[in-house]
Amino acid sequence: MAFKICNIGCGGISGSCHGPSYVKYRAENPDTELAACCDLDNGKALEYSKRFGFARCYADFEQMLMAEKPDAVCVTVNEEYTAGVAAKVLDMGFAAFIEKPPGKNTAETRLLIEAAQRSGQINQVGYNRRYMPILVKLKEMLYAPHDLQFIRYDFYRVGRRDADFSDTAVHGIDAVRYIAGADYANVHFSYQPLPQYGENVQNIYMDCEMTSGARAQLSFCPVSGAVIERAAVHAKDNIWMANAPVWADSYDKPGELLHIAGGKTASRISGAQLCGGSDEVYITNGFYNENKAFFDCVKAGHKSGCDLEQALSASLIKDCITNKESHYKAK
Repeated sequence: MAFKICNIGCGGISGSCHGPSYVKYRAENPDTELAACCDLDNGKALEYSKRFGFARCYADFEQMLMAEKPDAVCVTVNEEYTAGVAAKVLDMGFAAFIEKPPGKNTAETRLLIEAAQRSGQINQVGYNRRYMPILVKLKEMLYAPHDLQFIRYDFYRVGRRDADFSDTAVHGIDAVRYIAGADYANVHFSYQPLPQYGENVQNIYMDCEMTSGARAQLSFCPVSGAVIERAAVHAKDNIWMANAPVWADSYDKPGELLHIAGGKTASRISGAQLCGGSDEVYITNGFYNENKAFFDCVKAGHKSGCDLEQALSASLIKDCITNKESHYKAK
C-alpha cells in the first residue's frame, strides 16, 4: 500500500527546501505517493504540483485531506497561519510536520500540543538545525552531555530589519538545546537597540545555564556583515568548532567541523564531505533529513524526537525575546 503525502503551503521555503526533499524521499522509497498539494493561490498550487510531481492540487486544505486521506501532512504555510492550519490537521486525525515556529507564541504552541494530545497523532516541528549534517556529526562526536562545559553560538545575518527577530532566532535557541542535550534552566537576556537600522531592530544576547549544568552564550546580530552560524563547544580539554553552511549565501559554505584535543587538531571535516559532495540547500541545511525522519516515524508509528512538546521550551525563550524580558527561569 502506498505511503501518501500531502503538502499545505506552496510558497518560498516549501518550494526551495521541502519540495526537493519529497522528490528525493520518493526516489529512495518507491512506495511513496505524492498525493496532493494545496495553496490558497491556485496558480502556486498547480505550479508546485507540476514541479515536484504531486498528482493533484487544491485551494482548500480540508477538502484535500478529506478526499486524499494521506498518511502524512506537511504544513509549510506562512507563520501567521501555521498554528491554525496545523491544529486543524491534527484534529482531523492526520500526522503533521509543522514548519517552525509551530506557534507565534507559547499560547499557540500549547494549543497545538493539546490538539496533538487529543488526536494522538505523530507530529514533528521543523527545527532543521537538528538535522543539518554538520551539527548531527558534531553531536555524534561530543562526549556525554554531563561532560560539556560551555557552548557558544553566534547567529549573524545581513540586512534583517525584522520588528521581531525571534521567529528566526528560535533556530539558534533550539540548536543549543540540541547540542547540549538539555533544556534552559536560567537565561539572562540583554539587548542592544539599533534604531538607525529600523524600529525595534536590535542585537540580542543570551547568557544561559542549562539543566545539565553546562553554560551557554548566544548572540543574535541581524544587521551584521555576513550570514553565519557558528558553534563552539568545550568539554574536558576538547573544543569542537562547527561553522554551519546556512543557506546558499552563507559565508562559511560548505561549512567545516574542527575538533581540537589537548591543543592539537584531532579532526577537520568539510561540510561537503558530510553532505556527500552535495551543495544543495535542502541537503546541507537538513531539510531532507528532517522530512525523512518524520516520514519514517509515521511509517514506524514512533514518536518524533522533535515534536511539539519538545518545541515548547524554545517557544518560552522566544516569547521572552519578543517581550524584551531580562530573565527566564524554568519552573
